[in-house]
Amino acid sequence: MRARVFAAVQVISAMGPPGGARNNVDPRFMSLFNVFEVQFPSSENLSTIYQVRAHTHCARMHVCGCARALACMNTHTASPLPPL
Repeated sequence: MRARVFAAVQVISAMGPPGGARNNVDPRFMSLFNVFEVQFPSSENLSTIYQVRAHTHCARMHVCGCARALACMNTHTASPLPPL
């Protein structure tokens, strides 16, 4: 068995709120990393994000007028899904 040295490695991960099979993370462990908290966007912000992305995608395909419908469909489809 040979030792390996890793240098200049970046790790990105995500944590969900405790509950179900998830447990709280020890603050001493979290202090070893740069931790950023990002709140989930509101439904109005999500709608805007989906509309802009759908409009950009539809414009590339030369299809006009479908961006709002796609954003609405995506928002209504994803909202009843249970959290991961």
